[in-house]
Amino acid sequence: MKNMREFAWRAVQSISVMFAGYALVWIVWMACAGRWVAARPVASMLLTACLFGGMQQVCFGGAFFRRWSYGARWLLYAAVTMPLMGILAWAFEWIPGGSLRAWAVLYAAAMGVLAAVTLVFELSFRRQGRRYDGLLGQYRARRAGEAEKK
Repeated sequence: MKNMREFAWRAVQSISVMFAGYALVWIVWMACAGRWVAARPVASMLLTACLFGGMQQVCFGGAFFRRWSYGARWLLYAAVTMPLMGILAWAFEWIPGGSLRAWAVLYAAAMGVLAAVTLVFELSFRRQGRRYDGLLGQYRARRAGEAEKK
């Protein structure tokens, strides 16, 4: 039960962060275009944040795909969310239907953000792993010193 609550809390956090990010990008985009922000696009961002945040927790939360490598989970996430993003973009008319260039920019931006976030996490985990390796080495040296004293 505790794991389920923890999973749900992480999902809510992820959805909130994604929604805030989508809303900020949308509002800046609309402000640059000189248009007002309507309720339908904000609702579409909330739906997108819920779906993508939930998928992020499924792929990276550790509850379902623990034994999968990070790269495999990343590919699963991209394989599910990229077509889903296209469906949502079409359904909510984020991009004009005939503009192939706009669709290419949407997918390139999404993949760029996904790659950048992945790189940040990867570097962070490597740094944290080195720190833990150092602490483990200190612990082992201290235990070896205590064993010699006995």
